[in-house]
Amino acid sequence: MVFWLLIRRYSGLIGLILIANSAIAADINVVWLHSDADKFYEKIESYTGYTLVENKRPHRAILAALKETKTRARASGVRLKLKTLKIDTGTQLAETINGKILQNDLVILDLPLPMTIKVAQMLRSRPVVLINARHRTEILRSEYCQSNLFHTIPSERMYADALSQWIKAEGWTHILAVTGTTDEDKSKLAAFTSSAERLNLDIKAVRTFSTSNNPEFRQQNHIKFLTGNLDYDLVVVFDSDKDFSRSIPYQTRLPRPVVGDQGLIPKSWHHAAERFGAPQLNQRFNRASILNHVEDDQHPRPMTDEDFAAWAAVKFLANNLPKKKTESIDLLKIFRAYRTSTVDLYKGMKGSFRPWNNQLRQPLFLATENKVVEIAPIKGYLHAVNYADTLGVDQPESNCKFE
Repeated sequence: MVFWLLIRRYSGLIGLILIANSAIAADINVVWLHSDADKFYEKIESYTGYTLVENKRPHRAILAALKETKTRARASGVRLKLKTLKIDTGTQLAETINGKILQNDLVILDLPLPMTIKVAQMLRSRPVVLINARHRTEILRSEYCQSNLFHTIPSERMYADALSQWIKAEGWTHILAVTGTTDEDKSKLAAFTSSAERLNLDIKAVRTFSTSNNPEFRQQNHIKFLTGNLDYDLVVVFDSDKDFSRSIPYQTRLPRPVVGDQGLIPKSWHHAAERFGAPQLNQRFNRASILNHVEDDQHPRPMTDEDFAAWAAVKFLANNLPKKKTESIDLLKIFRAYRTSTVDLYKGMKGSFRPWNNQLRQPLFLATENKVVEIAPIKGYLHAVNYADTLGVDQPESNCKFE
C-alpha cells in the first residue's frame, strides 16, 4: 500500500525526468534570414506625421510558433531551434549562404525581393526548404519558381480573387478602380483585372490618383472629380502606402462602398477573427513570454499577414513530422508530400501546398478594421480538385515549371 502511495505521489516527477532525458534524434534549424537595410520596415508617414504604414518583423511570430509546437516536435524526437542570420551586403550574402545555412534547414526569407530572388537561386540545388513569407508578387510563383521555394503568404492573385468573389456574390458588377502610381499598386491592379475577367466583372474605368498640387491635375486629386461622370456599383482602390485612399470613403461622387486597400480589405489573418481557434492564436501571439524575447516589438499588436505566414511555415513543419522518433528527417520530403501534409490554419479548413507552384492553399478573410465580414472562397464557388484553388492562379493557368 505504501509503495503505491509513493508511486502516485512521485509519478509526476518521474514523468518530468523521463521527458527531460528523452532522446532527441534530430535538431532542425528554423533560420530567420533578414537584413537591416530593408525599406519594407521603414515607417511611412503623412505630411502631418501621422503613421500610415509601420511594418513589424515576424520574429515574434516565429517564436510563438516554436513555443506552441515544442511538445509536438519533441514527440517526434525533434528539437526545433531558432537560428537568426542577418545579412547586409553582397559579400556577406555569399558568406552567409555558403557557411551558415545547413542541409535540412527551414529558411524563412525576410528580405527585399531582389535579395530574395538571389538567395533562392543560390540555394536552388541545396537540400533546404525556403519559405517566402512576405512577397505576394506572381513572379516568384512563375518565372522564378523553384522546387524548394514554398510560399506561405498568399499571392496577389489570391487576394484579388477573394475580393472579386465577394463583389460578385453581392451582385455589384460595375466597378470603378482607383489606383496609385507605385509598382505595388500597379501589380495589385493587374491581379484584380485578371480576377475580374475570370468572374465577368465589369471594370467601367481605371483612374489614377495624382499627388500633384498643380491645378491642372484637379481631376486626379479631388475625390469628387476623380469618382464623377460615371455610374458604378462600388469603388475598388489600390493604395499600398495607405495614403490617398483614406480620403475616398464617404467622399465619392455617388454614395458607394469602398473596398480594396480601404473599407473592406482581403487579408490572410485578422485580429478580430472569432472562430476556429483564431482568438486563441491572437492571444498566444501577444503573451508576455513571447514579447519579452523580442527587441523593438514588445507591445501587444495585431498579427499581420506576414506574421501569420511565418507562423504557418513553422506550424506546417511541426504538424507533419513523423509520429514516431526517427534518426533522420527529410524536410523537403515533408513539404513535397502534397497529398498528405496539411496544417490547421484556424480559418475553417486545413492548408496544403499546391504541387504546381508550391503556394499554400488557405482561406482569406474579407474584413473591416474591426470585423471579419466573410471568408473566401465564398460559398458556391466550386473546383474540381480543391475549392481553395478558386483563389489564385490555377494549375492550367500556371507557367511555373520546376527543374
